[in-house]
Amino acid sequence: MTCKVRVGYTGATRTQDQYRVDSMASKLMSALTAEVPEKPYQPKDYNFPTRVFGKKGDTSRAFQSHWFKIWTFLHYDEVKDVVFCHTCMVAAKRKNVIYQ
Repeated sequence: MTCKVRVGYTGATRTQDQYRVDSMASKLMSALTAEVPEKPYQPKDYNFPTRVFGKKGDTSRAFQSHWFKIWTFLHYDEVKDVVFCHTCMVAAKRKNVIYQ
């Protein structure tokens, strides 16, 4: 199994985007130091924390548990409060990742 990871920029300043990419890469690498579960962890009745978005900080969003039914490969890490692609986590652990 090989997983391709495309690192791109969203149109914000490069510094902001690079910070987001570095932050997620750091969280992924720290997640991979732990055991990767056989199946993705997908809590059903969990109150996912909200995040504030927008230039004025007037929009808040949260992960929705019904997304697990749509994208069955998603894995939630409660400690880091992030969602990963479980397939990518397994591939990265096996060192089968191609970074583009």
